[in-house]
Amino acid sequence: MKISSLGEKIAQAKALTDQEQVFAIVSHYCQKLDACPEWLDGYNFLAKILTEQEAVPEAITVYQQAIQVFPEQATLYVNLATLLLTQSHFAAALRAYEQAILLDPNWHHSYLCLARLHKYLAQLEDAVAVCDRGLKVSPGAGDLWQLRSQCLEQQGRWEAAIEGYLHLLATNPGSDVAYQAIKRLGVDHQRQDWFDFCSQHDLTPSLLHRFSQIISCDDSLVWSTALPQNSSNQDDGALTLNPQLGDCFELKAAMVWIESQAVAILNHEKKFLVETCSGKLSTLIWEKFAPDWPEVQPGKALILSTLCGENYYHWMFDILPRIGRYKEKFYQDKNALDKIDYFVFDKINHPFHKESLSLLGIEASKVIETGNQAVLCFESVLVPSYMNGITRYACNFLRNTFLSRALQPQELTAITGSVELQATDAQPTENHLARETSSLSIHPLGADKSAKKIYITRSKASYRRLLNETEVMEFLIAEGFEIVELETLPLLKQVAMFATAEVVVAPHGAGLTNLVFASPGTWVLELLSIAYRPVCYKVISEFVDLNYRYVIGEAIQRADGLFQEEPAWYDLRIDLEKIKAILAEFSSSPS
Repeated sequence: MKISSLGEKIAQAKALTDQEQVFAIVSHYCQKLDACPEWLDGYNFLAKILTEQEAVPEAITVYQQAIQVFPEQATLYVNLATLLLTQSHFAAALRAYEQAILLDPNWHHSYLCLARLHKYLAQLEDAVAVCDRGLKVSPGAGDLWQLRSQCLEQQGRWEAAIEGYLHLLATNPGSDVAYQAIKRLGVDHQRQDWFDFCSQHDLTPSLLHRFSQIISCDDSLVWSTALPQNSSNQDDGALTLNPQLGDCFELKAAMVWIESQAVAILNHEKKFLVETCSGKLSTLIWEKFAPDWPEVQPGKALILSTLCGENYYHWMFDILPRIGRYKEKFYQDKNALDKIDYFVFDKINHPFHKESLSLLGIEASKVIETGNQAVLCFESVLVPSYMNGITRYACNFLRNTFLSRALQPQELTAITGSVELQATDAQPTENHLARETSSLSIHPLGADKSAKKIYITRSKASYRRLLNETEVMEFLIAEGFEIVELETLPLLKQVAMFATAEVVVAPHGAGLTNLVFASPGTWVLELLSIAYRPVCYKVISEFVDLNYRYVIGEAIQRADGLFQEEPAWYDLRIDLEKIKAILAEFSSSPS
């Protein structure tokens, strides 16, 4: 069949939009391909246009025609297989990918596509085997190592999965996927070495220095107080560190560069000071340039921008405790925060942002909101050290800051045994998840704790929704639970609710950050999906001495196709019988 006849067929079927210009383009490519069938790019252009116009079967025909002309062209088979997948022609797609590998065994993309399809079809062993074939010819292919490890993890082969993730880090030292996977597996399997390996990856100077070396082959992009070869820069007069502040940096006339998901502090030579940077710094390093130097603003600025800072969990654990750290450096000066001219955040767009800042005594007029992009320079830049996730200090700081404001003195006494909470900086010395609460300034509840059971709904969320929530809530209401929409409550009301709760049930979400305010011994049931099992609320529960349990349910992609590339956003469905069983365990356990 000639390509031009395909164009006529499409026109008759009106598969394209009614725009004459689009049809004219299709006709043009059809005629040119009839006249010059060896025009490889023409087939790809035509198929792309047809696909965009939702004429996928016709686009498949174009690639089939192209393969007749170019039977040795591996890319055509891969493109054909990709379209076959959209029509659920899985067997034909598998054959096309295998043919691409046969034609070009050194092209690792073919292995990756084939392995992904096997994984999608739940053929995990086949997927791992294909990855192994690809890694023999491309041992540095990080995407193959990642996919292989994910398949092994689903099979329960944890040790082999860890080995693969470590290979991924060898090829991509900044891989968040690898670090998060190793950390998660370390917690799940009580492997302290795995967990510790990843616990501070975002801010490890040696790692960032290694990344800089890999992409630039020199040491010119980063500067660190932990790197001796760069130490001479400390005396150049343009950027100084205040040793009296310990882990809180004070830098003179430094640039603050905020770009998408990274926050970077640069000296006058535009070198990154890695201890004061956060987020995906590798994105900025990769660009190998910095913006023009902005005008220096007089006064002191406390830099508190960080990755995902607008989210409630990250706000409470990654940002607010840093303000506490700074205040501690000037514990003899109760007006230390008043002497700051600017407080720099990325976004202040939720009520809890403003409420918490007001409770900390930070004036709204001093707040600078940068958004996703900003380049600033201040006479003095102050950067408190980053928290690196959940710490004992952060838990105690949050309790000390908000419980006394949310509760009446008698309620606070019932929860803590005192109207005062003393923050402590003690860190666990053994397993991060070990029960180690003796130094916490919290005490078992008295008998006067009011019984209360709450369920936190995500009905207003656009992702990670509990699809069978109606039946779950009907059961919980019958069991005496109160259904709570945290989005509608002021911050201190949320604090008080969790502080006096006896049982908390909720799908994974930022609202469970409030577990930090719960009373020791509170029962917690977190609802997770098989595709996304973070451990943050398990860690909080260990620090605050809660009785934590979880159930894992089915992960379900949205019917509208949104969020398909991010398993963390998949909806979920939980077997109600599992919830009933754990709540029965709660009821039968001694309080």
